[in-house]
Amino acid sequence: MKGEFTYRQEILELLRQGNKIQAIKLYRSLTQSGLKESKEAIEQLESEI
Repeated sequence: MKGEFTYRQEILELLRQGNKIQAIKLYRSLTQSGLKESKEAIEQLESEI
């Protein structure tokens, strides 16, 4: 669970810096999700910040 929190923080930091594509790539590599699912997840996170 600690690892998940760390990666979430890293993804949020990428989004704050305007690196949406990098955030999607990181999410995909961590979750093995497809592009569409990853993009939707990142956009959901992005709407929270």
